[in-house]
Amino acid sequence: MSNPHDEAPESTASDAAKNAPHGAIESTDRLRVVAAIVVADDGRILVTRRAPGERLAGKWEFPGGKIERGESPEAALSREIREELGIEIQVGSFVAKSVFDDARLSIELLAYEARHLSGSIELSVHDRAEFVTRATLRDVDFAPADIPIVDVLCDRE
Repeated sequence: MSNPHDEAPESTASDAAKNAPHGAIESTDRLRVVAAIVVADDGRILVTRRAPGERLAGKWEFPGGKIERGESPEAALSREIREELGIEIQVGSFVAKSVFDDARLSIELLAYEARHLSGSIELSVHDRAEFVTRATLRDVDFAPADIPIVDVLCDRE
């Protein structure tokens, strides 16, 4: 299993700077964000689609969000999932890191396994949530920063 400080795959896209989330910028100007890989009992993985009017509207992602200053990635992930989906999770093992760069912005995405503890999903910044199989993950129109995470998950089969 990778460590979040190891080298990460990089991805690029022309619209990243205008579509990427803002805030929680480190001194290196790299935005640090976290994502939950919530796996259901049957092995399917939770993915969410950004709602119209949101950055990256229509793109699918692993749910999560910004790491605020002074916050651990695990604490940020629990908070973001509670805020975005209204559920409680238990953050598990680190899965992978993705670095997404373009001329104006750099995003470091840290993905962690997560277990759904309680609550029913209520969408706020997303308009859809679905559980998909690993076999169909590559068929989903993911946001650029999530694609390297998809590759890691699919290569685990």
